[in-house]
Amino acid sequence: MANIQLVVKGEVWMPIDVTPASVTFSRLTAESAKDPASVQKVTIKNNMEKDAELSGLRSTDPTFSPELTVIEPGKKFELAVRFAAPPKQGNTNGTVELTTNIPEMEKITIPVNVFVAPDVEVMPAVLSLPAEQATAMTRQLNVRNNAKTPLELSELKASNPDVQVTLETTQPGTLFKINVAMPAGYKVPPQGDMITFKTTNPSMPEVKVPVSQMPPTPPAPANAATRTGLPDARSVVGDKEPEPSMEGIRIVDPKAAGAKPSTPGRATTEQIRPTPPPSKGGPAAQQIAPGQPQPPAQGQTPPPAKPEAKPETKQDAKPEQKPEAKPEAKK
Repeated sequence: MANIQLVVKGEVWMPIDVTPASVTFSRLTAESAKDPASVQKVTIKNNMEKDAELSGLRSTDPTFSPELTVIEPGKKFELAVRFAAPPKQGNTNGTVELTTNIPEMEKITIPVNVFVAPDVEVMPAVLSLPAEQATAMTRQLNVRNNAKTPLELSELKASNPDVQVTLETTQPGTLFKINVAMPAGYKVPPQGDMITFKTTNPSMPEVKVPVSQMPPTPPAPANAATRTGLPDARSVVGDKEPEPSMEGIRIVDPKAAGAKPSTPGRATTEQIRPTPPPSKGGPAAQQIAPGQPQPPAQGQTPPPAKPEAKPETKQDAKPEQKPEAKPEAKK
């Protein structure tokens, strides 16, 4: 049978299109963030027959300075987003908002984001260790100089004397590597550990890198008996062999079965043979050994036990009769 694939393509129609839907500045440094040429632009297009009027332009964060320009009156506009002041280090998020006279889209909201890397950047910013440390290990910290002035590092140390730190220069004045060696069984104390070093950058004379440790893995949940508060079967039975179960034993009344009980006043027990499951080989595979009784079909009551055959005694046994000898005929 041939497969038929139906592909449907289309465009989502909006009363007013905003392209792109959000503003994201590329990764900046403190130096590049001061450049007045850092700007991101957004195109706003009106898809309605009615001319659009945009007003109430504002930014929720004072870091961003939006400016609106009319490209085609009532139909097309351009929004430029700049920095009102140099953004601070790290992430800065905000939104640019406008109001319109279009009932189908009375408000336009555009998210804005910028990330400014510090002059001295350490990756990772936090040295994370596993919960269990059976053997010694060494981790690395990469240090990058994002400023124009060459950087130098000094006085590298760890707050824990058991932790050894060494410095390598990958690219002089720009890239460095810090090797952090922890002994076997090392654990971060409750007050925490810290790796520190000094720099020649006046905005960041000292850098601190915290050392953290993942929490230990919780123990496996207890079994159902422990969770419910019930005693475990092993705690009750102990080393003794459990009592035999009566499951699968049927009490047979000797009077109803017509058999003579071996002990007067007691019923005999008969082992019920479970019905074997159907075999993949069909009826031929479910053969029963000769001399074995046919098991009852599923859902049927087993037939009553056959009465025990009473053995014959010597008194009841009839003497063996010999055949009478015929007289020989006279010649």
